[in-house]
Amino acid sequence: MEYISVVQFADKYGISERTVRHYCAEGKIEEAFSTGKTWMQYFY
Repeated sequence: MEYISVVQFADKYGISERTVRHYCAEGKIEEAFSTGKTWMQYFY
């Protein structure tokens, strides 16, 4: 499994980093998890 950071996810989908963090916190991005203050998302 490969995971990408919030910055990489935001660049890939053309949305802001804050939006990605908000989506992660709300559970809108499946398989995202937090390691301390850092969110990571599964890269398909």
